[in-house]
Amino acid sequence: MVNINALINALPISQLEPNSVARIVINTDSSASEVIVLIEPPAGQRVPYIDPIKAMKVLLQHQRVSPEDVEMCLVEAMLKMKQSIAEDHWVIFLDDLEPDAPECVPMPDFIAWLRKEDFIFTDIVDYLEKVTTVSIQNTQFIGYNEKWTLETLPVLPPPKAIIEFLPGPTWDYGDPDYWEDNVLHPFAQWREYIRPITQQLEKVLGESVYNFKDIGDDLDDDYVHRFLVLHWCCSYKPESAYVRYLIKISGAKDVDELKAALIDPENYTKIPFEMSCWFGDCLETFLVLFNYQPTSLPKTVAMVFMTEQAKEGAASLIAREIDKHVVLVAPKLLISDEWIQQATHYCHSWTMIYVNDFKLKNPLEILASVDELYVVANEKSDNKSMGLKLSEAAEDLLWLGIKLGIQVHYYGINYYSLYNPEDCFKNSEAPKRIAEQLAQSATFTQQLREIRLYNDYGSSGLWDDTGRNLAYDQLDLPFELLRRIAAWQRDFDVNMTPPNEGSDDWRAQHNAEGVKIGIELQATLGTAVKVKLYHQQRWMDVAEVM
Repeated sequence: MVNINALINALPISQLEPNSVARIVINTDSSASEVIVLIEPPAGQRVPYIDPIKAMKVLLQHQRVSPEDVEMCLVEAMLKMKQSIAEDHWVIFLDDLEPDAPECVPMPDFIAWLRKEDFIFTDIVDYLEKVTTVSIQNTQFIGYNEKWTLETLPVLPPPKAIIEFLPGPTWDYGDPDYWEDNVLHPFAQWREYIRPITQQLEKVLGESVYNFKDIGDDLDDDYVHRFLVLHWCCSYKPESAYVRYLIKISGAKDVDELKAALIDPENYTKIPFEMSCWFGDCLETFLVLFNYQPTSLPKTVAMVFMTEQAKEGAASLIAREIDKHVVLVAPKLLISDEWIQQATHYCHSWTMIYVNDFKLKNPLEILASVDELYVVANEKSDNKSMGLKLSEAAEDLLWLGIKLGIQVHYYGINYYSLYNPEDCFKNSEAPKRIAEQLAQSATFTQQLREIRLYNDYGSSGLWDDTGRNLAYDQLDLPFELLRRIAAWQRDFDVNMTPPNEGSDDWRAQHNAEGVKIGIELQATLGTAVKVKLYHQQRWMDVAEVM
């Protein structure tokens, strides 16, 4: 006898083919295998799933294992995983393109197995464990006037999520419209077979289970109860891995018994459904993106947000910056110490730059010290304009980041991102304001008599001859040179934070870098402005230090 409830619980909430909940970019030698994807779990479960073999391949390539050894390791890994991970934890999800989709396991099971077998470096396993927690808390499922995370997803799909948008036959590799002109195509024949059955189901249930596309109408598509999509899969590829999994999980004795259960009106009463014929009427998933880049010095990311409405999105973005240094740019009254500690829990470290009256004092100083810039909109877009919904200060910072070649990311309040935010500056005053600021820095630089290179904790590393710290925004210097100075200063801050005093080797390397910077700075400024370093207990021209 078919256990239809067991079948329902084996399927994802959002749709039959599970949505991705996280993507982890891993640096490998193979550009084709550089991403690990975490996917939505079956109904009622709260942790992401993973294709363990595909993930293992990426991880082994990351560890520079040869292609030949990778294949041997994968065979051995699969055998060991099958022995170690409980059989009922292995799941096969629908893949629209692949009837013999691979088996997947819960992410915590995969991580526990990695730790047990010691196949992979500990640092990346630790990272994957943090990714799992962050994904559970931050992946957003939005639809039907609701918003959920993996932690809060309903146990069963919302009624409209039971209806599948079917633009073409599952597992058919050709043109999705090809079947329309071929009455002998298996999908065309199945549709005609299933049509009277769906009419009878609608008569019994009082609700449509299949909206049949009007053949020839390019704006129309099939919308189908998920049981009927499964019926098509069982009819089209009865020997596929996915169908065999459905038979197993449902307790059906064979595919014919499962097919009969999938058109039994009584089983349609086990889970509420509501026909919807609009593609956008769905449960949309906003996945979490991660980038694993092991370095001795953590990457630095700036997170800019100015309003209460932006806080939730900013916290979600901060959470994914695992093991990175985060620069928080926000009004002081907007965030508490407790909020910061929670948001930056998995970050390597953080610093705070306060915004007063929506004004940023030194935007160039922020950009010179970061590898990436995130800017979150102040409020929701009204969908009537291309406006970014930012304060002038944030808009200027975003434009300056784009102009200087920084990797920038713009996010709206509702978790959408723009891949081309520069297109929104066509009617903005930001380019004009930035041009005026750059002109002022050129004038200021020409008036200086000398620039001194000297580290003091939390400074810019640059000083005038009166001992006044110079902001990067005051100076007309190439951005790459400013970034080099900022990195040199941050190297000092990291290694000389009390009680640390740096090793002799570090001091020698750090001082040598200071001399190189001084030489480049002098070459940039010419002879009009002297560049000096503190050497042998006095200020010396960089030429003397050389």
